[in-house]
Formats: sequence, C-alpha cells, structure tokens
Amino acid sequence: MRLIQFTNQLNNLFFIKNNNNKTIYFHSTKQIFNLLSLLKDQNYLSYKIKSVKQNLDLKNNYWELNVQSHRFTKLTLISKPSRHISVSYRELLDIKYDCILSTNLGLISKEEAIKNKTGGFIKFKIS
Repeated sequence: MRLIQFTNQLNNLFFIKNNNNKTIYFHSTKQIFNLLSLLKDQNYLSYKIKSVKQNLDLKNNYWELNVQSHRFTKLTLISKPSRHISVSYRELLDIKYDCILSTNLGLISKEEAIKNKTGGFIKFKIS
C-alpha cells in the first residue's frame, strides 16, 4: 500500500510546473528504498533524501525526497498484490518498454534481467 502511495506521489511530482520545489514526504519501507536506489543506479532519477521526524507520536519516520532531475514521466505499477504479471527470460526479450522486475535477485531493471538471463514479476513500467 505504501509503495502505491509513493509511486502516485512521485508521478504527481512530475506534473508540477515549479522546478524549485519538487519534494515529497513518505514513510520508509525497504521496497521504496530499493526502488529509489535502482532508479538512481540506472540514471532515471537524481535525488537527495533525508530523515524527518514530523510528529513524535509516529512509530515510523517520515522521509523527505527532493527530486533534482528525472528521465521518465510516469512510473506505472503493473504487478499488484492481487495480480502478479510474470515473464520468463524469453518473454522479456519481446517487451519493448523499460521496466523493473521483482526477481529472486531483488528489484532489477530489464537490462539486468536480460544480462542475468532471468525472469520475474514485472513490478513497474517506466515511460
């Protein structure tokens, strides 16, 4: 649920006309940090991140993400908890768009999956 909220916030951020303040606040999860590091490693996203304790009653910290630049316009969630879309290595070769897969190696890009000759669940479509 938090991953869906985070991707919605990130997509909404790209439609803001003001380039000076592209900041979102989110709860921390391991999946979100894995997604952010993958997007940064693949040069899709450049950002700064810091921990923010907004309310002392909260168990989890909020994090502040300041997006500096991005190379995509939308991050679409494909596989959901109720519907997983799996692809094999051979099916992955036919996919024309960039995507992020969830595999036994963790979250990896389509290029890494092809290089490792592995399939998995298509988690996100990058457009």
